[in-house]
Amino acid sequence: MTVSIRDANGQTLKTLSLGAQKAGTVSYDWDGKTESGADAGTGPFTVSVAAAANGTSVTSRNLVWAPVAAVSMPSSGTPVLTVPGVGQVPITAVRQVG
Repeated sequence: MTVSIRDANGQTLKTLSLGAQKAGTVSYDWDGKTESGADAGTGPFTVSVAAAANGTSVTSRNLVWAPVAAVSMPSSGTPVLTVPGVGQVPITAVRQVG
């Protein structure tokens, strides 16, 4: 299992190799640094996960913990969260609060 963090231009900043994992939720942390150890900046970032079992790709979904800086309530549609380092996130994408 690997996690890739990319900048707004699609450049890979950091790849985290998590090794073999059991099925289910897997926790990981990123220190905000690039592969060279430099500060990655404020984003926005794209975080993606790739997993395989016996050489075959396994469907995976990435969940990210992040603080919310603001909530926009449009006159129509769903509320949108402003998440530092991630950008605009529809409230329907939230899986857990707290």
